[in-house]
Amino acid sequence: MNKMKITFGIMSNKYQIEAYNKLDAYAAMAIFFKRDLPYVLLFEPYEIIKDNWFRDEKKFLELFGEKVSLNEYLNAHHDKVKEAYLTIKEI
Repeated sequence: MNKMKITFGIMSNKYQIEAYNKLDAYAAMAIFFKRDLPYVLLFEPYEIIKDNWFRDEKKFLELFGEKVSLNEYLNAHHDKVKEAYLTIKEI
C-alpha cells in the first residue's frame, strides 16, 4: 500500500508527513503538537483540505467518528501512527 503525503502547518511553520491514511496522519499531528490543534492548517493534497479544523477542535475529533475517540484510535493504530509520526519533517 502506498503512503500519502500531507502538507500541514501552524503559524509560519510548514511540515510534511507520510502515512497510509489521513487518520493515521491526523493522529500523529495531534501527538506532534501535544494536542494543541486549533491552529493547524492542512495544505495538500487538495482532497483533504475539506477536513481543515482551524479553530475547531471538535471538528478534528469528529473526523475519527462519533464512536471512536482519539485515544481509542491511537491505541488501536499505535504502530501505524508512530510510523507516520517519525516521517514528520519541516519544509
